[in-house]
Amino acid sequence: MAEIRAALPNGATLSIKRGPNGWNWDTIDTQMILNKAKQNVLTKPEYAELLRQRDQAALDMAWMKESAELMGGSFNVYK
Repeated sequence: MAEIRAALPNGATLSIKRGPNGWNWDTIDTQMILNKAKQNVLTKPEYAELLRQRDQAALDMAWMKESAELMGGSFNVYK
């Protein structure tokens, strides 16, 4: 699988693309990856303001970005 894509009702498209070295996780580890991504969002300084503002949409995007990177891919939003 080279890309996972979702089209939203507002016209935006979310995309997670495989990195140059492929996906670097075993599907059995998916829940661990998702939990680690959530922990990253809760602890990394670059997300502190989003947490203070309780901007759930932006926090969800940050979680997807962190998840994609932990799996060896990249996350993009196209509008």
